[in-house]
Amino acid sequence: MDGEDQGAAERAQDVTHAPVLGLGFVLGRVAHVLALRFDRELEPFGVRASHLCLLKAVRAFGPLPQQRLAEFLGVDRATVAALVDDLEARGLAERHPTQGDRRAKAVRLTNAGRQLHERADAAAWDQERRTFAALDVAERDQLRQLLLRLAPDPAMLVPPESAGNRRRRHAATRR
Repeated sequence: MDGEDQGAAERAQDVTHAPVLGLGFVLGRVAHVLALRFDRELEPFGVRASHLCLLKAVRAFGPLPQQRLAEFLGVDRATVAALVDDLEARGLAERHPTQGDRRAKAVRLTNAGRQLHERADAAAWDQERRTFAALDVAERDQLRQLLLRLAPDPAMLVPPESAGNRRRRHAATRR
């Protein structure tokens, strides 16, 4: 290793103790790098992590209005519309009018979307296992709990209400 490479290696080790790196900066940089890794892992499926998050939400909670998806994913409605456009163009998702508000569109997965979700989600879990392999189970749990405490809006972690559940709840309250 030449002197320049050795100096870079020593600086990289020292960075873990550098007080000039604020926690927000470190968290942001790590999150950015991890997001890029997940996107690379998902390339063979033709989706990015943002697509997979949308697929996961709809798969887990049923048909969801685009507005609710935007709230849950923490993005604006235009971003959700673009993601759904991408998925719809590939035959992975469909928009349908919601009962009670014909302007609102609920997103649901097609059979092809459910199949792609299963394969892409398995790849993402494999990437997550590799990413956090340096932490033991207790450390991973501690990291999760600490990050959850930092969530600026706890509602962002609450499962979104599906269009079907909302209709059933609304019908029950009108009786």
